Amino acid sequence: MLSLLENLHIVLGLAAAGVVFLPLLSQKGGKLHVWSGRFFVYSMTFIGISALILASLTVVPSEHSFESRAHGVLQMFIALFLLAALQQGIGVFRYKVRKRKILSPRTIGFPLLLALSSFFMMFLGLWSRPLYSVIGGLALILATYQLLFWIRTQKDPRDWWPFHLTNMFVGGTLALVALNLEVVSRVFDLSIREMPMAIWLSPAYFMMPWMFWERAKYKSRRRKRK
Repeated sequence: MLSLLENLHIVLGLAAAGVVFLPLLSQKGGKLHVWSGRFFVYSMTFIGISALILASLTVVPSEHSFESRAHGVLQMFIALFLLAALQQGIGVFRYKVRKRKILSPRTIGFPLLLALSSFFMMFLGLWSRPLYSVIGGLALILATYQLLFWIRTQKDPRDWWPFHLTNMFVGGTLALVALNLEVVSRVFDLSIREMPMAIWLSPAYFMMPWMFWERAKYKSRRRKRK
């Protein structure tokens, strides 16, 4: 059963990473954007859930070393990071028009869980690798952004779009991080736990500037229409 889960985890992970650029590059709202976006979300949701299960197997047994268990915790945290980005990026479609603050488990549940887990990861990094603190800090930034979105009242009727964009870019970045680690570990015969932070974060070097460029482009178009 676990072998089947691992194989599905790898296959769907590769497939999702293969289509990650389609919804980002295709016409927004078009058939290709919708189809590829749905495939990516469904695949990565399975990846996130299966990663939580598989990583827990290295965390719970007490015979594993501290570093091994800490790495398992990191894998579980990245899975939570991914699931939170996907849930928020897709869940916002239900609340495009918000006449009041919407504070419910559906809207702030994942952000609160991600924020609390982020503090734990930053704390764990003090006893393990600085990478843990860095990833925890990045997740805390996203969780704060998500919480502020739901806490603040709606002023722009299209504010859901940059929120969706940001969360899906983060989800895509995390998918590429997983693919990058898998490829590098196999090609160069390296242990994922021993990889430098620069390799872990390398997909963010181009995905995050791209995300901010898309957000700036959107704001520019909105100003011109006004």
